[in-house]
Amino acid sequence: MGFMKGLRDLKDLNDMARQQPRPSMSEGISQAKAAMEGVQQMQQLNATGVAGTAKLLSIADTGATLNQHPVCELQLEVTVPGHAPYTTAVRQPVPRMQAPMLQPGATMAVKVDPEDPTAVVMDWGAQGAYAASMAQSGAASAAAAQIPQDPASRLERLAALKEKGLLTDAEFEAQKAKILGEL
Repeated sequence: MGFMKGLRDLKDLNDMARQQPRPSMSEGISQAKAAMEGVQQMQQLNATGVAGTAKLLSIADTGATLNQHPVCELQLEVTVPGHAPYTTAVRQPVPRMQAPMLQPGATMAVKVDPEDPTAVVMDWGAQGAYAASMAQSGAASAAAAQIPQDPASRLERLAALKEKGLLTDAEFEAQKAKILGEL
């Protein structure tokens, strides 16, 4: 009886999948083209944008991925030279290795379009340089005070990132082993 119910459930799932609208070939190509244009715009902005910083207010996984990286919606408070701080939201892929840095309250390096301040991209390449400059200015100690250093808190944050889908099982296990190895 369980086998027959399983077959019925499988048939029902198949019927529901067939009822879902499927994009045509031209719609699929249009979507791919739009995605490529978005990537090119991000690369252009990263190369020519004004350097600034952004405080991460919140992060949400959109459920989409690009090249196996989760696309997230980031609420940011952006600060660039010559402008008052302002808030904006951006959607962009987050490299999996950068995901642990994305905690509300974290300050990140960004690039901003000088003609459209709402066009902001995370400057992943500058994150190390930004951290080094914070260390030289003494701000790193204040940032470190905000980040729990005890292993239990670090493991909890790591589990939360995995739960949000920002880390794979392998990345989670590698980071967990690193934290436990420091004990």
